[in-house]
Amino acid sequence: MIHSPLRHSDKFSQRNLPTNIDNFIVSCSSAETSKKTKYQIQEGIYKEVESDSKGNFINTVISGSGALTERCISTFGDATVQEGITELGAFSLAEGACYTLKLPSTLTTIGDSAFESLTNLKEITIPENVSKIGNNAFLKCVNLQKIVNNSSIAVEVPKSGTELLVGYEYYVDGKKVSEVQPGKTAIGTPRKFKLNLVLNKGKIVGKTPTTYTYGENMTLPKAKRKGYQFMGWSFKDKWSNGIRKLNPQGVYMAGEETRYAQFAKVKYKAKKKSFEVKCTNYNSANLCIAYSSKKNRSDEKRVEVYNPTKKGVAYMVVGNKEKKIKITGSYKKYKVTFKQKQRYKKNWIKVTIPKLKSGKKYYVRLKQRSTSPVGDDVVTKEDLESIWFGHKTILL
Repeated sequence: MIHSPLRHSDKFSQRNLPTNIDNFIVSCSSAETSKKTKYQIQEGIYKEVESDSKGNFINTVISGSGALTERCISTFGDATVQEGITELGAFSLAEGACYTLKLPSTLTTIGDSAFESLTNLKEITIPENVSKIGNNAFLKCVNLQKIVNNSSIAVEVPKSGTELLVGYEYYVDGKKVSEVQPGKTAIGTPRKFKLNLVLNKGKIVGKTPTTYTYGENMTLPKAKRKGYQFMGWSFKDKWSNGIRKLNPQGVYMAGEETRYAQFAKVKYKAKKKSFEVKCTNYNSANLCIAYSSKKNRSDEKRVEVYNPTKKGVAYMVVGNKEKKIKITGSYKKYKVTFKQKQRYKKNWIKVTIPKLKSGKKYYVRLKQRSTSPVGDDVVTKEDLESIWFGHKTILL
């Protein structure tokens, strides 16, 4: 399985920055528009990166003359190598985060693995003056969909790496190819891969998909289990971060995929001016409880319970206000190797929502408090709204 890097990801922001402040040529900014930072890569060759007012990378420009010999020059957004550059050395632009890459007419040589691991790169044109291309120039360029070859030599299509699989097969004039001949254009056709859905004693509602097409963000089916609430699908078993889309955030992957159905047992108990929520088999110590007195949820309030202590005290957040409340539950922790975090297994959480009005109906729904069903990355609003479970109408 591969996860393509997100566009303008912060994890690339510190790569290849110069260690010597003298390398910086100019740094200018505009609060309303963007910030440009330019510095020397090597003698006679410079790199300028532009970012917007929020710090997101927009584009990268490499300028100068002669052969670029420095390795792993990170490129972001829409990247351009300007006229005057004659050679790209081995691994010269490897591991960047660009979507487009424009090469100059002065370019004559492309080294081994020059573009390796540009996993966001979608299309490229090889200039006509290129007379030499090294081995594996596009190794692990898993999302490259279009190769225009204007040179006089054949260009090898992307290959899969040990961990990164290419999601496309390449065709020229309707024929599958491993090389793009001079003057030809290759178009990538998405491949199909096996999809495994682990039901955890549940059943699929409707048809069960067994394959997926690379690049299509398919919606996974619902599942049901008697006496339980379906919470969605997760990348690992015994997680509570249910999702509905195969690829949250549009982070596509190639290769055989597995998703695990997640279920929780939910019980509600109406009390005077309050109601009680109890979740069993819920694999997290965090819970978001949303309730509304209107069916359209126009006055919905959300209570987020997190960080329970041994004494059964948690913090409840209502709007922007935070206060301690009492909860009961059993939290059995076990360690995992993924980022060395502790997770929770087969616990139960019981929370009482106070200060409500007797005789009124309340529409309640639940979700995991975490805003990230796939790890540390921020998910879209659509993803968040798709993972509610435990819907119930309660009359106090």
